[in-house]
Amino acid sequence: MIKFVLMISKSNRTCFSRYFEDRELKERVILESDLIRTILARKTKGCSFFDYHDLKIIFRQFASVFIVCGVDEEENEIGILEFIQLFVEILDSYFPKVSDFDIMLNLEKVHIILEEMLSNGHITETRKGHILSQLGLMDSNR
Repeated sequence: MIKFVLMISKSNRTCFSRYFEDRELKERVILESDLIRTILARKTKGCSFFDYHDLKIIFRQFASVFIVCGVDEEENEIGILEFIQLFVEILDSYFPKVSDFDIMLNLEKVHIILEEMLSNGHITETRKGHILSQLGLMDSNR
């Protein structure tokens, strides 16, 4: 199960967060600051996953943004890397060039994309065309 999805900028801030389990705000701040320090300190050629307390952290960098997923022990690391890749491909298809600025200006759209892909922390939709068509329908109704 995916416990949370974060988008972190190279400038040491969280651009986007979605948690699928209850965590106190103070705990979230500590978690996010620890992850930011750890991920930014890692070598670019290093492994994209590591253990953090009772979670596995899986991340990828795209331009100036890191997509980070915290998952439980049973989750497949390669499967989550594929999920992250698909998430970014959808963001790239929907927005001209994904940057931390685009994310912060379109938080609602990023949440909608993620909600189309995940339900309660479980991957439910992986068809890129279907997700983009749902977004197109929402845009045409506005």
